[in-house]
Amino acid sequence: MYENFFINVLCEVELIGTKVNALITRTTPRDVYDVYNLFKLKKDYDVNLIKKIAMFYITIGSDDRPIDFNNCIIKAINKIKKINFKTLKQTLIPVLKKSEKIVAEEIADNVIEIITAIFKLTKEERDYIDNFNKGIYEPNLLFKEYKINDISTHPMAIWKMNCILN
Repeated sequence: MYENFFINVLCEVELIGTKVNALITRTTPRDVYDVYNLFKLKKDYDVNLIKKIAMFYITIGSDDRPIDFNNCIIKAINKIKKINFKTLKQTLIPVLKKSEKIVAEEIADNVIEIITAIFKLTKEERDYIDNFNKGIYEPNLLFKEYKINDISTHPMAIWKMNCILN
């Protein structure tokens, strides 16, 4: 009666990397809450890969040129610090259980600690950003120790390089 079919989905670490990207680039209360809850699960995530995935999406999605990565992190931290209980509660009412207690300062402090710990960049990661800003796309600087399929031909990255160079 049913045919077998496959659905492509993001792997867990890529999903988390894109959530961290959203946190850094948008920094809405929902983004803060999502990252807080994902890391609260205390799973054995490859945090280094999460960082690299977030960096990849931040660079290909940013309209800023050049990308000042440290400034992106500082802006996100400053926005997180401004989130208060009222804002968090109003924004999250549709997704919260009635019994769920939220402590805005705890959530904000925890997420700031997470992104501060994650985004200590290596020389290769800084080189990736510097080269990207010059229109040179070298994903191997981020992902050389990981088997990532077709990242060198990612359509958004290629489009962004064309925009930078033209």
